[in-house]
Amino acid sequence: MPSDAPSLGDHSDHYRLVPLREQHDTQSTQGKGIHILQPEDSPRHQPQASNTKLKFLIRIGAFIALELGFIALAAVATSDPTTLPLHLSSSISLPEAKGAFTVIAVIWHALAVFAVKEILLHLFSAEWMEQVQRSGELVARETDNVSRMTTGYLDQVAHFGSRRATFQFRVGFVSIVMLLVLNAVGPSAVTVNSVSVQRPIQVEIANLTMTQTIRDEGPPLLATERADMITRLEQLENAVYGFEAVQPNILIPWPSLDPTSNNQTIYYDSDVISYNYSCSWKLPGPNITISSVLIDGGEWFIFYEGLGPSFRLQKLADASESAIVLSKSGSLTYLSLAILPLENSTGTAPLHLAESPLSAFIVAGSNTTLTNAVDLNLEGLPTVLFSGKLDPSLDDPDIDNVLVTTLLCHPNFKLYPARVTVVGGSLQADIQPGPPVVGNIPQEAANAIFSQSLFYATTTLEAWGDTVATANNIARILIFSDPSFESGPDNTTGTKPLSLDRINGQMNKLIRSSSKAYLSGYRPNVDNLTFPGHIMMESNAMGEFPQLVLVGSKPFLIALASVVATLIFLLIIIVATVEIDQLQAFDLEHILKFLHVR
Repeated sequence: MPSDAPSLGDHSDHYRLVPLREQHDTQSTQGKGIHILQPEDSPRHQPQASNTKLKFLIRIGAFIALELGFIALAAVATSDPTTLPLHLSSSISLPEAKGAFTVIAVIWHALAVFAVKEILLHLFSAEWMEQVQRSGELVARETDNVSRMTTGYLDQVAHFGSRRATFQFRVGFVSIVMLLVLNAVGPSAVTVNSVSVQRPIQVEIANLTMTQTIRDEGPPLLATERADMITRLEQLENAVYGFEAVQPNILIPWPSLDPTSNNQTIYYDSDVISYNYSCSWKLPGPNITISSVLIDGGEWFIFYEGLGPSFRLQKLADASESAIVLSKSGSLTYLSLAILPLENSTGTAPLHLAESPLSAFIVAGSNTTLTNAVDLNLEGLPTVLFSGKLDPSLDDPDIDNVLVTTLLCHPNFKLYPARVTVVGGSLQADIQPGPPVVGNIPQEAANAIFSQSLFYATTTLEAWGDTVATANNIARILIFSDPSFESGPDNTTGTKPLSLDRINGQMNKLIRSSSKAYLSGYRPNVDNLTFPGHIMMESNAMGEFPQLVLVGSKPFLIALASVVATLIFLLIIIVATVEIDQLQAFDLEHILKFLHVR
């Protein structure tokens, strides 16, 4: 055996290349032979024309088709998510849908990466032969450093930074890195989310058409009794009843939905009421009777029903100091103040008509000039001194320390058409210009809300009895500067009324609560008070429903498009500049073809 070629047993890492055409002995001097079967000697090897480049072009085409398809999907999902709804079973939750689509997106990009990764692996595998052709020698653990299947990224990075790296390897390595980025960025460009989709629906809304011509225990008073309960619930207990308008001083008829369980957003058309109270103190007429008082020449009747049928406002006949008192079954309760609502009527007795939106209150008190024991101090207000009889059937003692004034309030309301948005238990009105168009708030109904809804709320006796029972808690909130005021021997100056600005604000606040008895379309059923009725009307509406859709992320879409464009550019460079059919991969066929170790 010639001595110029190292044997298999030598420990040198360098081997000299021997041309394949050189003939070799098939047997050594020791009688043992090593025969290297060359490719052209193999009976099983049938050389064929190489079609590697065509395969690579097909793979690149598949990669481009897959990635451009995903980019197109992401672009549509980013521009308008509603165009890509997912019609899945209602039992599939959003997290489940997200997880399923993430798996699909990962597989999608994995197929695209799989299509072109073989091209890059082929470049890496052929790097050993490029190194051999440059140096003319084999260096163990160096020539094949990046061509082995077990080569890691650290070895590839080290080779990429060395001078030995070929152009084809550098392009391939950059492409591999971009594929890693593609695997991370690609699935993030599109995901599943839940959006609200509007669909036309029919919804019933309150129609405020309650008749206001039945007196005593008819529908009008049943409605204002209901308003009393709602007002107390909200103003004294800080609870919320029914729907709540988001905007202040806007009254909106309710839809036929449960505000506690409604999880939809609905839009419907309705008329709405805009209001803002302006109140003023008025000097009452001189002839105050047991039932009425004159304000600016108009007669107003004192509302007694909230005090009970046997209560009446009377003069005190058996006390050293005169006052406004209540009589029930012949017993007199001494009172030194009173706040009671007034009802406007053109007849000789109140018929509970809703001819005007005005509301008024009669307020009785005193001042420090008349007495040393003052509860409600009316100093500085237009008052009249009680004199004469409140009830002709009673004796006529001197009445010398009771002052009376009246509070007249105007809601300054207007009716508008509006597009109402329902979100849970909240209502918001997008007010439109022009006259009302739906017609679900007649003028009489609006008048009733402002003139009657506080009747019982400001007269109902409290569960506890004291000497100021005719100024109940709601009346105190409306007028008292100190609603918690209690009369007593130490309170010599009493409490004064609020400023008119604050009274206006309190009226706005109280009406916001009391009006809810009407805004639901409540219609008392006098034949069955346990189950009241509601007058409703159908209205065209739009409902928002949750819909699972594909949504795109614009930043990730831009990143994905950039990565794919870079990869396509690199792959084109590889196909255009590298003689792929001439690449010698690191496999047994090419090792046997080019190496002959003897």
